[in-house]
Amino acid sequence: MKIKLLRFYILIVPFALLIGCSKSDSELAFTPDPNPETPNEEEVVVQAGDVTLLVKSEPVTVELLNNLDDGSDVTTATHYVEVIKGVPYAYAGEEFIDSSEYYGEPARFKHSAVLPFELLANETNFDATEFADKCVQPNLTDNMSENCLNLNIWRPAGTTDDADLPVYVYIHGGAFESGSGQEANIIPDVVVAQSISDAGLNIRTEPFIAITFNYRLGLLGSLWQEDNGDTKGGNFGVGDQKRALEWVNQYISLFGGNPDNVTVFGQGAGATSIHYLQQTPDILVDLEGEDDIAGKYFSKSIMQSTPYGVGSRSYELAEDTYATIYDYAQESYPDKDIQSLSIDELLDIQQKVKNQISGRLFGLPDGVIEDIIADIIESLENGDSTTALIAKLSLKYASTLLAIEPRSKLTAFQPYLESHTECIDQGFFGCKEEANYKGYHVVEQAVDTQLKVPSVVGFNSEDSNSFTAALKLVFIINIELLDGIKLIDVVLQLLGDSDDIRDLPQIPDIPAYMLLSSIMYADYLSDSPLNYADFSPALDDTNLSGITENMGKFNDLNNQLIYKCAARDIAKQNSSESLASLYHFDYKAGFNTNVVDDSIFGTIGNLSCFSGVPCNEAELPFVFNRKYNSNGNEIAPTATDTQLMATISRLWFTDKLFEDNTYNNDIDNVLMIKRNDSDVGVVERLDGWDLVMNAGIDENTMNGICEAIY
Repeated sequence: MKIKLLRFYILIVPFALLIGCSKSDSELAFTPDPNPETPNEEEVVVQAGDVTLLVKSEPVTVELLNNLDDGSDVTTATHYVEVIKGVPYAYAGEEFIDSSEYYGEPARFKHSAVLPFELLANETNFDATEFADKCVQPNLTDNMSENCLNLNIWRPAGTTDDADLPVYVYIHGGAFESGSGQEANIIPDVVVAQSISDAGLNIRTEPFIAITFNYRLGLLGSLWQEDNGDTKGGNFGVGDQKRALEWVNQYISLFGGNPDNVTVFGQGAGATSIHYLQQTPDILVDLEGEDDIAGKYFSKSIMQSTPYGVGSRSYELAEDTYATIYDYAQESYPDKDIQSLSIDELLDIQQKVKNQISGRLFGLPDGVIEDIIADIIESLENGDSTTALIAKLSLKYASTLLAIEPRSKLTAFQPYLESHTECIDQGFFGCKEEANYKGYHVVEQAVDTQLKVPSVVGFNSEDSNSFTAALKLVFIINIELLDGIKLIDVVLQLLGDSDDIRDLPQIPDIPAYMLLSSIMYADYLSDSPLNYADFSPALDDTNLSGITENMGKFNDLNNQLIYKCAARDIAKQNSSESLASLYHFDYKAGFNTNVVDDSIFGTIGNLSCFSGVPCNEAELPFVFNRKYNSNGNEIAPTATDTQLMATISRLWFTDKLFEDNTYNNDIDNVLMIKRNDSDVGVVERLDGWDLVMNAGIDENTMNGICEAIY
């Protein structure tokens, strides 16, 4: 009976804790059951150059707001939006494609090339009424393949090729492992229909065209390739994104779009990608400047919740991962090479590699974790200060921790950093001459990117809650479930051979917060934020109060260093050129967009984001004004939510977003999206953001946490 009770505690305690640390005082607002959309649509034939396409014209009902400031005079109207789905924009492999075939067999681990749109003229009424396949990714059973480089276009019905409309291109997120341009929560039908209505009301000068697309993910999207300054590297997914934008530049005018007025925007991995897209490839490889595309293929950008603090894998780590991939492939499928693996086999290898990369706290060498824990416990027992302990850890372990690149392993298949140094003349006593190779698609970290076009960057208040979900389980291992019995004791008993928990050796309390923070932020050990009261560990992390306190501080530390302060630093770096604007999404919605999925870590992360907490992706329903989550289930916004959704989804697709909010270092101005004192959602400028919104409790952070720790 006791063991059954303990098993119950193991299941319920993590969820209670993680919900608690979301700082939410409202009830859980679960997403309603699925209610599929059933629009009254019709099929129409449209002409784009020499290509005839069969597309869908869909009626979209929107609210007409004659006065966006107070929401008065609200009526609804229905506008038809033409949706051109599944248009192939590129093919993988740079070999010539016979003109009789509009889409060749894709080549793995080859960069893609733009597919000439005119090849579709070989088909009578090219069928663009259904979404094409998504790119290969875990947890999909159908509708995915390696023939996935396709895009989708939404435009006002009846648009002619001389309309010259602005174009918005969205790059989806998903940690470079999942996602597509057809997820239910990023379909831009409503915002395009709104632009039609607003143009008719003279709220805006003209409607716009919106585009989404797929790009290769996981191993197929990023696989290390040896480079001596003469290749395009192995970041194939980033190359796909460039080809999509090149296709838009070449062909969107046939659909009524203006190729010189393209804004690219994205969330998460999509936002990170936009930083890569603003980097300049090695001119010794890109002789014609083909892939230096910022300012050429897009003129403005919006980056939503870029995880700057995570960082790309180094060239060396990517090479190590490459070796691991081939070791697993040889072990699991000895009769095949990676080129001939089936999709299921490839995904199997990908999961094994991901587990290996992120396992054992980011792959620390044997004994290091135990040594760190022992040193922390010894210092605590000796009464050492946090400052003294941090200094000790920095001296002993900083170089070891930095070498494993722990934060980059949070996204195992994020594009790797192609810039690197090679020894080209090895002498008896070491390297005599080195060569520095700049790289091609990814030449520096996203956080170091110098912006080339006017850009909006921003973050949500609790972006990291779901991002670091897997790490939160470590915090609860010390909690006492029953007198003298901790969670870690029960787990070991359930996993082991003993039938009696009393047979287990005494397990010392593991200082989870200090351990994880020291490993993840080894580059901050010389001046650790843990020295400040805002982030210093609780005295006792074996009770619910201490664990909750530490988890909250760990969340805040991640939010500051991965998102908030890093985004602010990007704005500061580019303020002299007036290229950056900064926003902060702090609005707590009356609905929940998160889902309970098949992953324990995903579920845990999403639990901490229930009840409208502004976690990662929380802004998407407001940007797209779509009342659906990523699974296609309906959400239930309140009247206040609906009004703010109507406001933001209009502002996001105007030049006003860029022109009125340029960041100024001296003012520290941020566009705030929040609830005001009357509990109404507002979008307003705030000066002195770090001091007003981000002040700490320590004497060193009272004037702003970012100024103190970043």
